[in-house]
Amino acid sequence: MAADLPPSDARDTRAAMPESGYSYFVGVAVQRLSYEEYASTLPVRSKAVVNNPLLVSGALYALAPDVLFSLDNETSFAPVSGRETWTAPVGTRFPVTGQPDIVTTVPVVQTNGVRISDSTTRLLGQIRLRGPWFVSTGPAFHSQSFRRYSFAAGVDQAVDVATGETIEETSAELLWHLGLGYESERVRGTPVHLAGRVGVAVPVWRKVENTAHPGVIFGNTRGGYDLGIEGRASIAVFDHVHLGLWGRLQTSARPVDQQGKLELPRTRQGNRSIGVEFLWKL
Repeated sequence: MAADLPPSDARDTRAAMPESGYSYFVGVAVQRLSYEEYASTLPVRSKAVVNNPLLVSGALYALAPDVLFSLDNETSFAPVSGRETWTAPVGTRFPVTGQPDIVTTVPVVQTNGVRISDSTTRLLGQIRLRGPWFVSTGPAFHSQSFRRYSFAAGVDQAVDVATGETIEETSAELLWHLGLGYESERVRGTPVHLAGRVGVAVPVWRKVENTAHPGVIFGNTRGGYDLGIEGRASIAVFDHVHLGLWGRLQTSARPVDQQGKLELPRTRQGNRSIGVEFLWKL
């Protein structure tokens, strides 16, 4: 008596499972970070842009025919110095205790040097929807160090600055990710590998500290989000090794937070990263 057989695509998926998955390392990468900060008490905003070398590594594992697990890390390496500029509309009034307000005559109220270090690790489970399409979910761990130095006031002297002072702000976050992706899964024995993912992540825990205010911890997560899209494409250079390109675009927003009379301003960040990567399956 003939036995029922599973559909051919299911048999193919199970047969290919030992070949699924890969490890990767982006050997040459650069990350362009843009940072904007918005004060709530005055119409003041800051903007800074830095271009950092980036280390990117990770792996994809096949846990079952329709279940994958990915581990991804992106970390700044030898951060490059940039310049941050603070501006306000001409005519903005800055209050001065015991003296008349200072009214700005030029947009720039302050400049300073800046150095940003950034690191993100994602641990994502991926469930097959159909064919190479997957839904992904899991935690992401993000940390950032934002160092300001070489302060200089604008020509109106509307703000007090300590020229030789260095101020560092550090943040640590746990976010939860949800996304949709395309994953061809295999590197070994295939001429081309393609993958891409679009997703949103929201912070569920956050801790921000600033050396200018020791002992004060900010932690508001309401209204924060990350929106990101990334992709990779590679071709085989050996049976089990691929060479290709990787890229990621991301925009992030974090809400204003207050502790007593101190304020952590609302921020927006943009991240554009690209690099040459090696993928392998041994």
